[in-house]
Amino acid sequence: MKENVHLRRQLIFRHVVLDNHPLPIPMVREYLGVKYDEDTAMRDIQQFAEVGCLLKLQVCRNNPAEKEIVFLEGPHTDDDTVRETINVDEKGLVAKLAASLICGVQVDTDSSRLPAWMQEPSARKALDEMFERVLKDSKMKAEIEKVLKKCDQPVATGRGFALSPANEIMKLLARSSASLGRQHESLKRCLKNFWAETSRLVAIDSGTTNICLSRFLRKTHIPLLGSRLCSLTVCTNSRRIFEVLGPSDVWVKTIIVGGQQMFRTPTIAGAMADIFLRSVSILQFGMCILGATRVDLDRFEVCSDSQEESSVKNLFMDRSSLRVVCVDNSKLQSGPGRAGYRYASIDPKHIDLILTNCPLNRKSPAALDNYKEFIDHIQHIEERGVPVLVATSSDTFQYPTVPKSAA
Repeated sequence: MKENVHLRRQLIFRHVVLDNHPLPIPMVREYLGVKYDEDTAMRDIQQFAEVGCLLKLQVCRNNPAEKEIVFLEGPHTDDDTVRETINVDEKGLVAKLAASLICGVQVDTDSSRLPAWMQEPSARKALDEMFERVLKDSKMKAEIEKVLKKCDQPVATGRGFALSPANEIMKLLARSSASLGRQHESLKRCLKNFWAETSRLVAIDSGTTNICLSRFLRKTHIPLLGSRLCSLTVCTNSRRIFEVLGPSDVWVKTIIVGGQQMFRTPTIAGAMADIFLRSVSILQFGMCILGATRVDLDRFEVCSDSQEESSVKNLFMDRSSLRVVCVDNSKLQSGPGRAGYRYASIDPKHIDLILTNCPLNRKSPAALDNYKEFIDHIQHIEERGVPVLVATSSDTFQYPTVPKSAA
């Protein structure tokens, strides 16, 4: 009996912990030829917890009628197939901003665009009133209306996807409290140098927000009107991103990192991926866009799912002129929660910029509280000297203005 216990726990350790494979209860019975139920599994889990190895019994994904044992620190417990259904709208906002940052469309030289003072809400209202009362000439009215509408539209890419222009990105950057410091000026110079390049090499690591980013880049026709961008190459360690950008009709070129795919995730990481990135000296990135499972505002750390992914992120950062963390607002966290594996500190020595989104305005007191907490989180980040770009839309609170009520 005692021998069976040892064999069983060796099986659990090797299969669940070392290999990161969920272990269904029926599989234990099949492998060892012993009786095994949920109560026995819970006793095993308790024994592992006593030595600091945290396991969990959860519903089996392949058979909801059964249970399986999983390792809580393993990447399979929160894989990309689950994450893609979470915070979809928020990820879309951040991904659009990241795509705009990569493409750097300059529309300031467009003579059909109105001066900045005429784009203010009060000026636009006055123009609209004049438009209705004064103008009688239908042809002139149509021409002015065309210009006004053009001012309200972002830059089109050719496939129905709209980019925010570079001057709008600079306005977002100017709102950061870090903009008064030296880091802001350095970032502005780096962005302008990056946007001046006609051929750009960008590293985009694995993650659901970055998969969303790749879908926007897929829709982009290159060269872009108003941008110096003539060639864009993306280096990624995600099979999903490679599949999105890989078809022949896509204008973006793709480099896939070599190595082993991690279990239940499209991420390529580990020793072989590290060797690939270290050995290919030609890969020097103008920018890297990195996801995160948690931006820890207690320890001021940015974390990933696993030690292997952290290593790849660090190699991307080491080879990049601009290091950008791209997360939806739910990833900005304080208090208890899974820490993850640190790959960078919230410090301008490690990170040049963080992209996130303003919380959605759900017209409720809870949403307003969430927004106020979000503002606190942004302030904590900026106090560390790292600028933050916050994406907004008609569905979000209008950052940085705090509304009087959520109604």
